[in-house]
Amino acid sequence: MPFYFTPWIILPLLSALTNGALAVVAWKRRNIASAGHLSWVMLGCSGWSLSYVLNTTATSLPLKVLFLKCGLTFAGIMLWRLPAFFLALLGFDRFNCGRNLFLFAVEPAVAVACSWITVLQPVMRHDFNLVPADGLILLGYVAGPLYRLHIDYVYVVESVLTLLCLFQLVATTNSRTKKRATVLGLIGIYLPLLTDIIRVSPAREFSLATSVLFITGLCFWYGTLHFNLLDLITIGRETLLEEMDEPLLVVDPDGRLAACNYAAFSLGVTEASVGLHFADLFPGGSCFSSLASAENNTVLHDGNSDHWWLISKKDLIKDGSNHGSLFILRDITRQQQLQNELRESKSSLTVALAAEKAARGDQERFIDMICHEYRTPLAIIQSSHDILSIAAVDSRQRDASLATLSQAVKRLKELFDGYLQKNEIERRLALQPAAIECGDFVEQLLKEAAVLWGERFIMTDRFASPCTIFADTGLLKTALLNIFDNAIKYSPTDKNVVCTLTATVSTVTLTCANRIEGPGKIDATRIFSKYYRGGNTQGISGSGVGLYLVNRIITEHGGTVDVEVVAEDHFHVAVTLPCSTKGACR
Repeated sequence: MPFYFTPWIILPLLSALTNGALAVVAWKRRNIASAGHLSWVMLGCSGWSLSYVLNTTATSLPLKVLFLKCGLTFAGIMLWRLPAFFLALLGFDRFNCGRNLFLFAVEPAVAVACSWITVLQPVMRHDFNLVPADGLILLGYVAGPLYRLHIDYVYVVESVLTLLCLFQLVATTNSRTKKRATVLGLIGIYLPLLTDIIRVSPAREFSLATSVLFITGLCFWYGTLHFNLLDLITIGRETLLEEMDEPLLVVDPDGRLAACNYAAFSLGVTEASVGLHFADLFPGGSCFSSLASAENNTVLHDGNSDHWWLISKKDLIKDGSNHGSLFILRDITRQQQLQNELRESKSSLTVALAAEKAARGDQERFIDMICHEYRTPLAIIQSSHDILSIAAVDSRQRDASLATLSQAVKRLKELFDGYLQKNEIERRLALQPAAIECGDFVEQLLKEAAVLWGERFIMTDRFASPCTIFADTGLLKTALLNIFDNAIKYSPTDKNVVCTLTATVSTVTLTCANRIEGPGKIDATRIFSKYYRGGNTQGISGSGVGLYLVNRIITEHGGTVDVEVVAEDHFHVAVTLPCSTKGACR
């Protein structure tokens, strides 16, 4: 008989059947990287166990040697894919590139080649012989130098995988599933090694390592299945997250980073950042340091990169407990810039519309003023014309009619001149300041006013020391003459206009006081408005732009214009201008 039966092959045979079935199931899902690695590992475990069963039950030396070589081949397959499987199990599947898989296969391939090639067998195993022991027929051999290195390589691989598992257990703070999968993986790789170290076997040459491989296979399978490494939905979800262009951060309940995707690396986050608190991860007052406590739809502005982020937050609730929060950061910099531009455009449009509305209001008031003011001069011109058209008029009546015509035409000219002057000044209101000695300037203007309106101006007070101001001579002269003109027009003909010139260290003030009639008809809040005329101006010519121009010119010089009704019938206009730094007034 080439084979015999012994009860010691039952457990290795169970390992071969169990791991073979798991290899077939995993192979059907081989489109998933982790399933492909698991299928190869299970195939190696199954083939190794079956080869050990056949090696144990064979009765001839050639068969035993053949099945020993087959067992070493399947063990090499398992050893080749075991590191790749653990990298996938621990979440480091991206390291399973072709180059790394090739490096994992180098030593097992050399060991297998030396076992099958006759001339190289002495460096691996040689001097095979049959060893009867306690009813078993076992295979004896002498181990070569490469065999010892092969065993050391197995120990190194298992040590490295152990360190990775321990690192995963320490680094993973909020995933029980991942911890359990890691523990099951450790049990799976150390159970065969432990049985080999304990040496509980019926004979010295008989190893129980393959007898517990079915437990190893179940540990690997359960750890992989429970960890969802073979779940296409989970794999698809993880792939989707990694393909996202938007940074994704998972934060535990204590505000520490638990996970992130590749897009989050643009924020300065790396894989080494896992476990760090946000205050440590984003120091120096970064806007992201408070991200862990941010609310949904919060907008953060990163001043360093001038980026705007819209925060989408989702609390991770399971079994009624809060396990942390998931944050997605959407870059809304372009939208924010467009909103700012839209806001600025809206503001500019509002200002433009207000200016247009004001201009239309000015036009309407000007038309109203024209309709009101032109009616009387035109009626006078018409009546005077009718009188002159009568042939029988004496020279005295003709002279009176011509004088009336002249006054009416003069009034129309004043209205046009006032409006045109206002437009001209607004167009050219670019100051050309020069040094002006204020006292002399005002006295000269009063002399010109006396020529225009008679000797009705009195200077009652003037400071003795010189006072220099910087102003546009032409514009300042226009403003002050408008004040004098208003004072004369709205004062009784028998009353004088009183001017005073006072100064402080930094300012000089010209006050013009005159008597008026009907002060209650003046709206002080509108007195500087364009085309405004008080209720006490009936029968008095004017365009309503005089004080508007005065206020505009003085304001451009950095000064102020104040009006006040004193003792019910005294009207005061005070113009205050700043003195020059070099020639301060005293």
